[in-house]
Amino acid sequence: MKKKITFLLLLLSNLILNAQSTTCSNAEGYCTGNGILIFQNTTDFPSIGPISCLDSTPNPSWFYLQTNAAGTINFSISQTSNTGTPIDVDYVAWGPFLNPSCSAADLSPANLVGCSYSSSNIETFTISNAQADQFYMVLITNFSSQAGLTTFAQTNYGLPGAGSTDCDIICPLHINGGVPNCYDNLTTLTATISGATSYQWSSSVSGPILGNTQSITVSQSATYTVVVNKPGCVANATASTGVYFSQPMNINPAVNLSQCSSNLNAVFDLTHNIPIIIGSLNPIDYEVYFYLNQDDVYNLSNPITNPNSFTNNLSPQVIYYNVINNYGCIETGTFQLFVYPIQNPNVIATVTNNTITIETTDTGNFLYQLDNGVFQNSPIFNNVSLGNHTVTVNNTNGCGSTTVTVTITMPLAPLAVSPQYFNTGQTLQNLMVDGQNIQWYANATNKNSSQQVVSTPLPLTTLLVDGTTYFASQTINGVESVERIPILTLFTTLSNTNFAFSNLNCYPNPVNNSLIISNLSVIDEVIVTSVIGQKMLSKKVNELQTEIEMSSLSNGIYFVKVTSEGQEKMVKIIKE
Repeated sequence: MKKKITFLLLLLSNLILNAQSTTCSNAEGYCTGNGILIFQNTTDFPSIGPISCLDSTPNPSWFYLQTNAAGTINFSISQTSNTGTPIDVDYVAWGPFLNPSCSAADLSPANLVGCSYSSSNIETFTISNAQADQFYMVLITNFSSQAGLTTFAQTNYGLPGAGSTDCDIICPLHINGGVPNCYDNLTTLTATISGATSYQWSSSVSGPILGNTQSITVSQSATYTVVVNKPGCVANATASTGVYFSQPMNINPAVNLSQCSSNLNAVFDLTHNIPIIIGSLNPIDYEVYFYLNQDDVYNLSNPITNPNSFTNNLSPQVIYYNVINNYGCIETGTFQLFVYPIQNPNVIATVTNNTITIETTDTGNFLYQLDNGVFQNSPIFNNVSLGNHTVTVNNTNGCGSTTVTVTITMPLAPLAVSPQYFNTGQTLQNLMVDGQNIQWYANATNKNSSQQVVSTPLPLTTLLVDGTTYFASQTINGVESVERIPILTLFTTLSNTNFAFSNLNCYPNPVNNSLIISNLSVIDEVIVTSVIGQKMLSKKVNELQTEIEMSSLSNGIYFVKVTSEGQEKMVKIIKE
């Protein structure tokens, strides 16, 4: 004899389904929603034996449900034949579980929620104080084996204090493709329910989207929603997803890092590069990771675990990094670590007048600084003022520095040969002197020997006087030399000179290699001297034209003395 008891059952909304699963392992998901579930009952299937209050279990149909909102849930279940005649319905339910379960331990009397083996065609039962996200297993049988329809409904749906079931397990609806799109301008969204009678898409930015397709292609960052209707699924099933089209991050390249060490082992703070890479971007929106090889940076695996105190023993060492924004978009880059030995360069300073020249005897690249000025690449400092100066030589890698003291003294007198010959009408500006800012005087010192007053420079237009000695000084960086070079001037007879050198030419001037000398009178001899009178080259000629090879001489000023018919003439030549 069958007993009548309360039972658990769940109903889907206004749906008619085919016959359900006859085994627990293939149980169908279902929910009640705000309507009813009607499904074709099971027939012609033998009993699976007594279960709980059911003495027999012919024509079984297995289901599982998941609670959604907490509260009390009231259910009604009924069964009729295909002609509408009431027929017996029985059920048993277990729960709650964390997941759907068919184990004997779970489907035991300890977890029984409800059971009915009565002869009625209508049963009701209640789940009191149901909690969200819990699962229940339900078995429904057809005792009379008559073909018909079974109907479920939640009778208190939407009332105060009522719980509900999760209809997402019935034709679960999601949208695939709603992920960040890094630097692409198109993405395809697809509803997971296929074969529906209607798909209505809409955008949070542009509103409804025309068409009735399972997939759409979008090009705008927005929240996209689809409403789907399909027989056998929840009516007006709805799902949404956000689409974001990321723009380039506009990050900065990292800089190379270097350390000075007596060996290759050095500790680096790789995170020094993070604010450089991020720049003006908001750092909370980005994460930076460092790697030792390219495969790891692309696979996002094995990042350096101690980037703020990374010990390096290789120079140079390539460090790979990636930058990940809040949307999961990635950009990558590299920089290098350098470990340099400590090397204080050996320095030699040479002073010529007001020029300081620095020589470093070590290999490497160096920068040079005079006093507290700007470091420069050139080891030469020109026009340095009188007094003591410091010159600092730094290794360009920052791993070594040497400072020396250099003294600039009073400039020396300029250089010139004496005597020098002149013709009628020539002045001081016709005399040849090697120096800067030449001044001419009538005496050798800064005092007039007879009157003991400061001597005054002679004008350059001063006519030369035979047998007179003139004195020249030079001024460098505003400092005039105390010493003056004496130059004796001797008059050359105009007629003889003009006749002997009526058309003397020396070219090119300045000269690089060969100097050509030509004259209408036979050239007897050519002598090349330095500005201090040192003979550098000489050549016997006896021709109207000759060539003097000067490539072996250093750059500077030279005097060329040409002898012809017993007369001499001096020409100043610049060698480049």
